[in-house]
Amino acid sequence: MFGGRRRKWRERSAERFRCQVPGQLELCDSGVVFEGQLIDMSIGGAMFRPALAFLLARKSGDVILRIGDLAIAGEIMGTSPRGYGLRFDKVLPDAALRQVLAAGEDVARAA
Repeated sequence: MFGGRRRKWRERSAERFRCQVPGQLELCDSGVVFEGQLIDMSIGGAMFRPALAFLLARKSGDVILRIGDLAIAGEIMGTSPRGYGLRFDKVLPDAALRQVLAAGEDVARAA
């Protein structure tokens, strides 16, 4: 179909890395900011788990993910019991991905 190979449903275009990185997720439409943590990440997206007792269901919406001084624009692609699935507007450079993952390792060492 369309002359190319279709990806299987749920197949990822980039490798995801499990992590525990504290951060913030800002909803662009309302300015609401959620504290929480990234629980997995790739160069194309992430799963963000808010520190709330329950998740507000969101099917879409533009967001800014903040990890330290790094701000990443993206979109909520869906809500699951694990958190908000995010797709970044631009592919994250490998160096930025390593920086974020290293921030999680630093937090784990300090605990």
